[in-house]
Amino acid sequence: MQRELQWASGKLAGINILGFAAPGRAAHLGELKKARGLSEQALQITKENNFKDSAAGVAAFAALLEAEVGNFGQARGRAATSLALLRKRTNLPAIAVALALAGDSKQAQGIVDELHRRYPVDTVANDVFIPCAQALLESNRGDPAQGIQALQVASRYELGPVYSFLPIYVRGLIYLHARRGQEAAAEFQRILNYRALGAIAPAYALSHVGLARAYALTGDSAKSRKAYQDFFALWKDAEPDVPILKEAKAEYAKLQYILIRSPELSRSGNGWRRKVSRSQTDPPHQ
Repeated sequence: MQRELQWASGKLAGINILGFAAPGRAAHLGELKKARGLSEQALQITKENNFKDSAAGVAAFAALLEAEVGNFGQARGRAATSLALLRKRTNLPAIAVALALAGDSKQAQGIVDELHRRYPVDTVANDVFIPCAQALLESNRGDPAQGIQALQVASRYELGPVYSFLPIYVRGLIYLHARRGQEAAAEFQRILNYRALGAIAPAYALSHVGLARAYALTGDSAKSRKAYQDFFALWKDAEPDVPILKEAKAEYAKLQYILIRSPELSRSGNGWRRKVSRSQTDPPHQ
């Protein structure tokens, strides 16, 4: 990626690398400041050349990256930057998903409705991004079953490299929200089975956390612990203040404390729900 970045730096022809592939790779490793810097370069180049569609797309993609790792304020800011440039199918689909992830249900639903109205036959919008956004919105409203139903149309596109596992990842999140651990684990493991497609997909790295949480719901503490450790190994150079990393470390510490205090609970779901101190065993790779 470094060679490609050197070539792309400062070039309009390198926007796909500067604005999408390279920030995606950085976010995949938990390097969000680097991802933001690359996105800013791409945004500046596209604005200077009056490529508003490209600029809006770069900012929308950045919003989605931030939302996936839990930086919801950053996600809303990036979404606002994109929407200030234009409102088209180049940016609205990703923004709808980003805002749904960030909990801004009203604005996300408005964008979904706008996409339906303006682009009724657009495949990417109607068969991938709208279902993902709508599924998250339904889950946020307390109806995960309807959310899973909304995602069915996206199944044929789930492994398309350009979508970075988004429909599968969203389905896993919804199963987690519904506390259906086995189903959630199956979705996240499915992503992790395709390592070759995951090099620039943050959802691949984050699926380790999803898998850990899913196994915790099933009561399999040993597998949960291993999934957290895999995530920490991948994010060994990540910025420490990324929300999902902070959450994963706290969850891992609780799990470690339970296993130390009550080894017999290592495969018991009851232990996971005990109230424990967060000051116990830290995860590896601090």
